[in-house]
Amino acid sequence: MDNAKNKHNDEVDLGQLFNAIGAGIKSVFRFFTNCFLGLANWALEGIIFVRKRFLVFGIASLLGASFGAYMDYVDGPRYAAKMILATNYGSGKLLYNEVEYLDALLKQNDTSQLFAKYNIKPSEVELISKIEIEPIVDPKEELLAFDAYRLKMDTTMVTKAITFSDFKNDFEDYQYRKHTVEAIVYDKNLLSKIERGLLNALNSNKMLQLESQIGAENLSVVDAGIKSSMLRIDSLLLAEQKALEQNTLTDAMSGTSINLTENTRNSKEVQLVELKIQLIDELQLNNEKILITNNIANIITSFDEKVYKETSFTKKGSVKYGALAFFIISIFYATLHFDKFLKEKIDQKANRG
Repeated sequence: MDNAKNKHNDEVDLGQLFNAIGAGIKSVFRFFTNCFLGLANWALEGIIFVRKRFLVFGIASLLGASFGAYMDYVDGPRYAAKMILATNYGSGKLLYNEVEYLDALLKQNDTSQLFAKYNIKPSEVELISKIEIEPIVDPKEELLAFDAYRLKMDTTMVTKAITFSDFKNDFEDYQYRKHTVEAIVYDKNLLSKIERGLLNALNSNKMLQLESQIGAENLSVVDAGIKSSMLRIDSLLLAEQKALEQNTLTDAMSGTSINLTENTRNSKEVQLVELKIQLIDELQLNNEKILITNNIANIITSFDEKVYKETSFTKKGSVKYGALAFFIISIFYATLHFDKFLKEKIDQKANRG
């Protein structure tokens, strides 16, 4: 009897639980449905409101678009260009600082600093529309940087405390090696001035110059050592070859025949050949490092190679000013509607009092 009663209670409790879960799910769906319907209703009311005042919105947008088109005509065509740089010796941070500094000078219209640092004349400042930089993200660089970071750690505990995910989240844009600098100007001749200014800022840095000099000297020492080792191996190979020829001549004179196949070659000679091949690979790798680190920053693509006329639809003055005029009229009507709403609430409160 008691078991049947307990079973009945369990079934009642489970039924109530499922009903509560179902009610909760229904309430969540009802909430999202009401939000969607509310937004759709507001959007529909907005469309109806604009439709009733189509002439006002149309004239305002047309005036704004006409003004924007006139500004585009007066300013002339805009040119966009991209320069791709590969930074060495940790010069990425300085490159980002220089681009941000140049952008700040342009916004502040600091003609004296622009002329002194970039040779940009006061009359040319307004001809530069935008300058910005972004990294070329390479996941391999993140892995290599994380591996180098772990090797620098002294204890295993510290190494395990920081995961690759944490390291990646803290990886800054300037830590990537390759970067794209984009400039938008009204005069293409200004691109070369911007490019020279940024490169001069990197190449004139004393610390980076010292690192570049030390790096070049180290690679030069490695290059000389590898070449010296290769010359020594060539001498040993020549000596081994002469010794082998002498032995062959001696055996021939004594009437002994030797088959000079790969299996019967002197093992020492084989080791020397393998070592020379290894040194050739090291020399090629060192030459690649010399090519990469010969400069503080390597230009992969200059501004002149990646320049084109800016024709983006969203960046046209007619589109921007037309949309701005439409937005201003919308704010004006919204303010009037809100003022009317406040007056109604004030009147209702006064009538109740």
